[in-house]
Amino acid sequence: MDAERVDLLRACIAELPENDRNLFRHMHLFVEGRWREAGALLGLPESTIRSRWKAAIERLRAAMRKKIEEIGDDFAP
Repeated sequence: MDAERVDLLRACIAELPENDRNLFRHMHLFVEGRWREAGALLGLPESTIRSRWKAAIERLRAAMRKKIEEIGDDFAP
């Protein structure tokens, strides 16, 4: 991924609600499938963490699509 696209991704994450941004701060746990550890860190049940992560990813995808449409890029998140 080139630097412009990383910047776009960061900008989209920055526009998400605080709860979502907090999840993305701990993204390495989700990518590694460490749901229980993420739940303990954030003080939430594993099932809640999983559902919030899924919803946060969907909001990020929507934000990325919107930004990409605005700039006319052909990048598909």
